Amino acid sequence: LCVDDEPSILKSLQRLFAGLPVQVCTASGGQAALELMQSQKINLIISDMRMPQMNGAEFLAQAAQLQPDCYRILMTGYADLASTVQAINIGKIHRYVQKPWNNQELIGLVDEGLQMFRLVSANKQLTIQVAKQNKELKLLNQQLETMVQHRTAQLKQTLVQLKSSLAQLDQDHQATLE
Repeated sequence: LCVDDEPSILKSLQRLFAGLPVQVCTASGGQAALELMQSQKINLIISDMRMPQMNGAEFLAQAAQLQPDCYRILMTGYADLASTVQAINIGKIHRYVQKPWNNQELIGLVDEGLQMFRLVSANKQLTIQVAKQNKELKLLNQQLETMVQHRTAQLKQTLVQLKSSLAQLDQDHQATLE
């Protein structure tokens, strides 16, 4: 998802990513992007910092709440340290890119971001799978414990019967000897 209030920047980004195996969505502002995010799963966001109504840091902060696994890149033409720090702290950005950007560097950052998104998603799926398997193992362990207790009780009962039979056999043997 590319978010910028300048249509020429959005078109530039669309052209840059046209040959890559990615689907590019665009929004002309933070509010439009948030509405788009409510209906679509977004893996990566490239957002401009300075936009009317909602700046990039505010947008990315709300985007992080909406889709926390989404990789967030902030792009700005201004080297304003305070707004950059605000974006990092509030917007929870992963990367910062200065305008004008280097095409190959930006493509590399997007690849890196998409790999990170896939890793986070795979990690969450594996965590869910491990939790499910742990639950199943706990249940199987409880069932096994019940079976062991039941079998132990059976063995104790058999042992009591064997002792009783042995005692009876000893009495019979003693009686025979007498």
